[in-house]
Amino acid sequence: MFRPALTAARPALRRGLATAVPSGSANEFVAKRAEMRAHAVETTDLWRKISFYVCIPGIAVAAIWTYKSEMAHKEHLAWGMQTLFFNPEVNIPAGDAE
Repeated sequence: MFRPALTAARPALRRGLATAVPSGSANEFVAKRAEMRAHAVETTDLWRKISFYVCIPGIAVAAIWTYKSEMAHKEHLAWGMQTLFFNPEVNIPAGDAE
């Protein structure tokens, strides 16, 4: 009984491929997205500067300090070029490894 009426009303209820008119909330979303993009550009630039001007020189200074510290530590080792467990009867000395 209601089937013909439902069949007739179905195309009217369907939107098809139509799009809705952008409302105020859509414009707010676009504005918020643009604001976030601008913030991301500023933040990316800040961290790039921190990486290049702070981290890389800091790593270089730490590497030089560590190298000097390890060379000073290596000078006073009693066994010289050999390992701590060097046995002259079994092992070849490090200078004669050829």
